[in-house]
Amino acid sequence: MESGKEYTKIHGTKSGKPMHRPTKNIDWDKVRFYREKGISWTKIAEIVGTTPPTLIKHARMKGLMTDS
Repeated sequence: MESGKEYTKIHGTKSGKPMHRPTKNIDWDKVRFYREKGISWTKIAEIVGTTPPTLIKHARMKGLMTDS
């Protein structure tokens, strides 16, 4: 078994946890479809497996309307 210091040298982290959160692969065609049907951002986030703030942030970055 390797010590904590050896582990960090090998894996490059202090805690041994991943350095970044994994990215979600959001199906934007599905998001657009549900928005056109009038489904709320909260419900869509639940369907695609993310949180509403994350979904809205990425939707804004993609230029999708988020104010309705």
